[in-house]
Amino acid sequence: MGAVVDDDRYPWLPATRHLLRAAVNEGVPTLAVCLGHQLLVAGCGGEVGRNPAGKQMGLLEVGLTEAARGERLFGIVRAGSRAVQWNNDIALELPPGSVTLAETPDGVAQAIRVGDAAWGVQFHPEVDADIVAAWAADDRPRPGAPEAIEAIRNAAGELEATWCPFASRFVNLTERGL
Repeated sequence: MGAVVDDDRYPWLPATRHLLRAAVNEGVPTLAVCLGHQLLVAGCGGEVGRNPAGKQMGLLEVGLTEAARGERLFGIVRAGSRAVQWNNDIALELPPGSVTLAETPDGVAQAIRVGDAAWGVQFHPEVDADIVAAWAADDRPRPGAPEAIEAIRNAAGELEATWCPFASRFVNLTERGL
């Protein structure tokens, strides 16, 4: 299951998985991003591991599913929207009863809902090119990373126009108690 169950190295992981499972069970509005998405998946009975296709890196189209259309949070995301992805691990098996809201062309879950009020996104709606550049500097050198960072920088307006309203929608949902 990869890093999400590397409890010896990261002793806070079990409590985080438990907290996410409790949030789902209690209907607490939750937005789990990247590692958070993976912890949500693992904490609720799914499986996480290395992506057999390798690292997902850069701007990828968010492949909205039919279930995303009209969904409380994802209903505002336009078809063809892109997001930043920078990860090695993915959800290999989703938790029982989860709903896939977006996926890559090869079927990797990009966004899910578990229960009524917990969303997990494998991508990063919160980052900009400078943050990704810092990640790349800490990562082992990867072919294509400089080009990916430049593409993210050039898409700043597009990303902000998509993901700021998404974040606002999540905040509004939590304020209204879903």
